[in-house]
Amino acid sequence: PEMVARGWEELKHGTVGVISLAAGIGSRWTQGAGCVKAVHPFCKIAGKHRSFLEVHLAKSRRSSNLAGTPIPHVITTSHMTHEPLQAHLD
Repeated sequence: PEMVARGWEELKHGTVGVISLAAGIGSRWTQGAGCVKAVHPFCKIAGKHRSFLEVHLAKSRRSSNLAGTPIPHVITTSHMTHEPLQAHLD
């Protein structure tokens, strides 16, 4: 409980952020789907297939709303994933 309270205080003061590691192509994990792992739909939520990136961004958005302040969310990429991730986010 004490660490959770401290975490929320840090979020409210803008002293922490989130990093999503999305530099991998995930060819084995996506069973040859040929897409970046972070945008491969892996589960169904509310009747729609969602990707890791969607889930992570939604969690950051929810935490930002609960904390009452924007939480920085950095997404790392590589030479193989940058353009597909940029297109997906655009």
